[in-house]
Amino acid sequence: MPLSIPHPVDKNRRYDFPNAYPNENDPELSVSNFSRLHETRMTDVFRGQLSEPCNGSTDIVCKLAYGLNNVRKLEHEAGLYRGKLKALQKTVVPTCHGYFVGHTDDGIIGCLVLDYCGGPVDLVFSALPRSFRLDLVDAICHIHEAGIVHNDFAERNVLDHNGVPIIIGFEDAIEEVCSCKMEIIENALSPHPADFDCKELFDVCQDLGVWKPSLVFYGRQYVDVHLLEDVHELVRVAPRHWSRQRAYSAAFRTIEKHTKKYYPEQYEAIMAKRSKSADTSTSSVLPPGGGNGVPTS
Repeated sequence: MPLSIPHPVDKNRRYDFPNAYPNENDPELSVSNFSRLHETRMTDVFRGQLSEPCNGSTDIVCKLAYGLNNVRKLEHEAGLYRGKLKALQKTVVPTCHGYFVGHTDDGIIGCLVLDYCGGPVDLVFSALPRSFRLDLVDAICHIHEAGIVHNDFAERNVLDHNGVPIIIGFEDAIEEVCSCKMEIIENALSPHPADFDCKELFDVCQDLGVWKPSLVFYGRQYVDVHLLEDVHELVRVAPRHWSRQRAYSAAFRTIEKHTKKYYPEQYEAIMAKRSKSADTSTSSVLPPGGGNGVPTS
């Protein structure tokens, strides 16, 4: 199945590439309406219309790699689409229409043809809508279950396909059995990385704000979040040179800030209880009755 694409620079010329994985029944493919989406020193990405004899026209991207080393990386990515990612096409990764390699006046060029699935997300991971973030966690988990570690999970490699996350950019991915030992539960306290035992999934969950933090910054150090359940216990770990008033004031601010951000549904009730139980003569120094800290479970 040869592929014909416009020359990236000279619109009067075309490249004709043979299929890297030929099949005797493959039809001829042709790409038109070529426009550049992205370029690096190693690759160019173009959007176009793929014409197939029996299937009409499809909106696609062509990822072009130049030079032997870069072509080998693109071939590795194409092999993943043909192999362990095949069952995830259309739902988690783009549909792959083939991989083509040709020798041109510009040297060897590889071309990976994928469905066009929209542009990269335009917000940092933590600012994405909750439903999109959770769908993205599911998507990367499916990739790990397929035996692949992405190795370059970043906003530029996550597409927004009509509200559905699609993951791309597998040139640095490796085939590996995921060692994750824990279920991912939204709003649970962040586990220890060694207990979770999968660095990429752990980092993904941290970046996407799936968990509540298990550590909180107080007194120039990170301390166990459970100390926030009782302001007295939190004050015990304050720097020794701090005054009692400074330690309690900082503790109250830390508890209030953490509660407001991670337990907003309980914030008003906790603050009201604290205000009601506080002794007006010492409220700036002493904690109100009981621990009156933040719940952490």
